[in-house]
Amino acid sequence: PPSTTFDLTIDTTAPALPTVNATDGTSLSGTAEAGATVNIDTNGDGTPDATVTADPSGAWTYTPSTPLPIGTVIGVTATDAAGNTGPSASVTVADLTAPAAPIIGTVTDDVGSIVGLLTTGATTDDTTPTLAGTAEAGSTVSVYDGTTLLGTTTAGPSGNWTFTPATGLGEGAHSITVTAADTAGNVSPPSTTFDLTIDTTAPALPTVNATDGTSLSGTAEAGATVNIDTNGDGTPDATVTADPSGAWTYTPSTPLPIGTVIGVTATDAAGNTGPSASVTVADLTAPAAPIIGTVTDDVGSIVGLLTTGATTDDTTPTLAGTAEAGSTVSVYDGTTLLGTTTAGPSGNWTFTPATGLGEGAHSITVTATDTAGNVSPPSAAFAITVDTTAPTATATLTTLTDNTGVPNDWITGDTTPTLSGTLNAALGAGEVVQVSLDGGAHWTNATVNGTNWTWYTPGVLSAANYTATVRVVDAAGNLGPTTSQLFTIDPNVAPVVSAQASGNLLGIVGANLLNLIDFSTQQAFSASDYNNNLDHVTLHYGGLLGLGALQFNANQALANELGLHFNVVNNPGILGIIGPSSDLTITATDGGPIDNLRLNEFLGSITLNGGLISISALDSVTISATDKTGLSASATAGQLLNASLLGSTQSASIIEGTSGSDTVTGTSGNDRLYGYGGDDVLNGGDGNDLLRGGAGNDTLNGGNGNDILIGGAGNDTLTGGAGTDVFLWEVVGADNTGGNGHDVITDFQLASGPTDTSGDKIDLSKLLVGYTADADGPAHYVDGVPAIDAGDTIGQFLSVTNVGADTVISIDRDGAGTAFGSETLVTLNNVTTNLESLLADHQIIV
Repeated sequence: PPSTTFDLTIDTTAPALPTVNATDGTSLSGTAEAGATVNIDTNGDGTPDATVTADPSGAWTYTPSTPLPIGTVIGVTATDAAGNTGPSASVTVADLTAPAAPIIGTVTDDVGSIVGLLTTGATTDDTTPTLAGTAEAGSTVSVYDGTTLLGTTTAGPSGNWTFTPATGLGEGAHSITVTAADTAGNVSPPSTTFDLTIDTTAPALPTVNATDGTSLSGTAEAGATVNIDTNGDGTPDATVTADPSGAWTYTPSTPLPIGTVIGVTATDAAGNTGPSASVTVADLTAPAAPIIGTVTDDVGSIVGLLTTGATTDDTTPTLAGTAEAGSTVSVYDGTTLLGTTTAGPSGNWTFTPATGLGEGAHSITVTATDTAGNVSPPSAAFAITVDTTAPTATATLTTLTDNTGVPNDWITGDTTPTLSGTLNAALGAGEVVQVSLDGGAHWTNATVNGTNWTWYTPGVLSAANYTATVRVVDAAGNLGPTTSQLFTIDPNVAPVVSAQASGNLLGIVGANLLNLIDFSTQQAFSASDYNNNLDHVTLHYGGLLGLGALQFNANQALANELGLHFNVVNNPGILGIIGPSSDLTITATDGGPIDNLRLNEFLGSITLNGGLISISALDSVTISATDKTGLSASATAGQLLNASLLGSTQSASIIEGTSGSDTVTGTSGNDRLYGYGGDDVLNGGDGNDLLRGGAGNDTLNGGNGNDILIGGAGNDTLTGGAGTDVFLWEVVGADNTGGNGHDVITDFQLASGPTDTSGDKIDLSKLLVGYTADADGPAHYVDGVPAIDAGDTIGQFLSVTNVGADTVISIDRDGAGTAFGSETLVTLNNVTTNLESLLADHQIIV
């Protein structure tokens, strides 16, 4: 049988050329045919000094026991398993250690205004900065900008090297690194990066604000160095740095004088210096706000100084005020420049608009500009309204009060008369009614209520003829139409008599204006004297032939109560020749002047009886009155509107008590109630009544209607009741209260103000000795507060105190505390008020 097979492979192909890596003699490596024996000849004699086997991948390594010296030539062959040996590869032992990373030690800027060493990240205007550092001695130093090779230099024996780019770096950011290559060609790792930014662009022109030399400020490139030249030599005297927003400030240690020219440049971080800005130190202090001191209206009927908010008819008012001396004062209406003027050396200025201001509201301000051009804040605004439109309302004069003597004859004995009238339309805002008595030289304002006006004489007038002129004037002084009326003041007026119906307050001067009580349907005869000096009054009946004898009769008890004396003389006449007659003469019991009120009360009690009276008898009844100066007046009853006023009906409204304590009650008509002696109760009823208590402690109740209540002597209790009532005090004795006691008013009605006529009245005029009131009263409202007029002495005569919920009025009849002392006169129950209010609201008649 055959032997076991013996397999073999014939291989006559030599292995390929092995590889051997560069080596520094410490280790050898390379590649060869897998599994081949690698033959290593380390001494060049052709004989392997060492062998190793290539691993399955063909890699092989060999480490000599002693590193082979540099320069040794090593031969390497590969012998495969068949013994085939390939060609020889060789390698020379060399230096394979790379140098350490070199160092960029300095980067120097030696160009421009800022030179010196740069730090990484710096900005420079040097496009070829000089780099210096250290590297392996003798190595070649390669300088890179990013990946771009800028050039090479050689490290000296001590390792130092320097490099300056041959070509300038471009504007912008640069990242510089260097490497070192030794003589064996080993290249080091790169150095640490040195970053820099090339900036060759100069900063923009800086700004520098106007300055007064105490501080400088402005703007420049953010972070730039601001160079400040304060003496003009081109060299900075100070530098500051602009903040991140570009703002900069500098404060000199000593303020720079006005006129100094300051140059300012900005140098950026790269050292680029921009153009120079300049400023001249100047006066930058604005003047203080000027003042509009006065605005004067010198046109039209109302001239003088205006207040802010006023209305004027002067379209070119004159302004005056103060400002910085020598400054230019600019005058504005709102934002419109009206013109300019110059403040004098003392700072005073005046200005009148060249062109008139238009109708309407204006807000005037002024500013002051000094010689350096500094403008002050504006003055406080002065507001005016220009109004050149005349009022449309017209005032008419209709009434003279007191019109003593013949009614409506515009002749009066009152030296402080009151004028009144009407308006054809209500006044506009700010319009007033004015009256002049001297041809327009002087005008004073009237009081207006709706379309009615009243004017009180501002002082005592002399006896003369006057022309009262009345007009409407608006707040600006524009005039409406004028109307005029002639009147005469004659203080020595004759008495006034009437033998016909006359409705008033029975001759009470000063109370007639109230028009509260009308006895005209009850009284045929009346007489009064404005001068309060009636001597006697006579009623005469001269009967016609063929008529029966009529005789006057009067109330003796009433005459006694009123302090009057009367005498009746009857003449039967001569039958067929002279008709019968009767005369009644009235005088004051004490021989003095006859009181107007008391006289007229008494005249209401006189009757003419003795037979039937026909209309033909009326012409035979005459009343005459004569005053203490001899002036007299007379009238006949032929003008009576109603013959029934004669006869017994004349006294039907007079209701009397006795000398004892009585209760006297009126009717629903207008009555006159007399208590006489005793403690009486008088009840007025529904009409407009006159209640006179007389002696004793009386109780007077006015009831409904407008009543006159006269308590008389004693401590009286007075209740006016509904309506507007007058509480009257007369002189009935010589003591401090004029013979009156301490009276109480239980329901005194206060007025709501000076125009409210519904409030009750207290008439004290007959008690005061030596006091003369102004025509418009002693007190008025000032800024809504009642006050006694300056210089008026009423406070010496009257005083008011509050006691609990009551008001107590005391009187000093002569206002001096000499002949009379101050004493309580009347208490107003449940009323709290003061003297000023009572007088200003016309509730106390003085």
